[in-house]
Amino acid sequence: MTRALSGLRRLLTLATTLSTLTLVAMVPANSAAARSNEPACSLKTLKGDYSGTVTGTSKAAGPLALWALVAFNGDGKGTATAISMTQASGPSKISLKITYTLKSDCTGTLKAKQSTGSTANYALSVVSKGAAVVLLRTDSGYVVTGAFQRSPGSAEEGNLSKACAASTKQNGLVYCTKLFSGNKPIRLPSDVSSTQRYGALNRGGPNVPKFHTRAGDLPLAAEVTEQLQKELPGHSYANTVYLATISQGQVIKIKPAMVIDEQAVLRSIFAGRVMEGTIAPRNEDRYSLEPTLPLRIEFASSPTSGRLTGIISNATKPVRSSTGACFAALNSGATNPLVGSFTANVSLQRVPSMHSLFDDELVLNWSGPSNMGSSFYPSIATLLGGDPLGQTWVTYIHGTPWTGPSVSLHLVSGGGGNC
Repeated sequence: MTRALSGLRRLLTLATTLSTLTLVAMVPANSAAARSNEPACSLKTLKGDYSGTVTGTSKAAGPLALWALVAFNGDGKGTATAISMTQASGPSKISLKITYTLKSDCTGTLKAKQSTGSTANYALSVVSKGAAVVLLRTDSGYVVTGAFQRSPGSAEEGNLSKACAASTKQNGLVYCTKLFSGNKPIRLPSDVSSTQRYGALNRGGPNVPKFHTRAGDLPLAAEVTEQLQKELPGHSYANTVYLATISQGQVIKIKPAMVIDEQAVLRSIFAGRVMEGTIAPRNEDRYSLEPTLPLRIEFASSPTSGRLTGIISNATKPVRSSTGACFAALNSGATNPLVGSFTANVSLQRVPSMHSLFDDELVLNWSGPSNMGSSFYPSIATLLGGDPLGQTWVTYIHGTPWTGPSVSLHLVSGGGGNC
């Protein structure tokens, strides 16, 4: 038995020594430890998911070992899930609350507290700009060290400059002026941790919208909704990617991480696209409430001043539809809806919180009046792969329904030209 314990002690010591040497070897020659002009460490240096081991001996329990996953929040706090083992007991799972300090020389302290109230105190040193952490327990009766590495895919906040095809900096934030083509127009880095995730608001409506993240859509805590209310009338949520703090399945805090230019949003979703559907006929001095006449709108390749212009291609001549059918010219009959302010020239515009907070509408502008409907409103969450557009965009005139044509549209490919 004595020989076995001696072997276990040697194994634990070797494991600790090797892990520590591995982390030290990770520090490049021009690291913060070797260059006086390197930016200093701060609480934010420790941010993300880390995994590693703590091993050694204690006066009371003898050899001990612990494997843990730690999520540092970058604000002096964190959480951990661990499996611990001593020579007297088998493996047991524990949950820990973490608090830590970190000085500019990249040394600090860490306290791990169990739900039972038991605490462990450590001195820590951060290496390779937060890529790894080494620990030494400072409680009396312990000879214990630990080593943790940032988990693959875990990212520090701030790696957002490559999230879009072109960007600048405004007010300290990445400002995207051009998005990627294809089905991933915004390409965010990995989330900071399991409790700090990037995301954006889904489009709203009668209810408070949820917050879209890679882990799914999450509800907003009341204090977050209040924060967004204070942003009115700027509606900055409509163009912002946030870094959200998550607790117990809801978003309890948000901080702007990146802003998407309005032109980039419209260009990504609608530029160069075509919509087809129906428009309501006009009978004498009023419009029918049901859209029945065929309609095709072709949109420009680039928006200006927050609007994307389009033209009704079958306003005065027949045009081939995406299905091959021939759409008659709207002015060919007595019920032509394009009279007065309603011309062949239209434009699209996003209007967040049109009538109330989160009442997000996509507007079809005529030469004065406008139609509105929410199902085609593209939120930033839409660009992140969530909050899909509806299949059909039904819009009604803003005001008295029969004073302008209602329109029902869907996105199509193909068609165009004379028939």
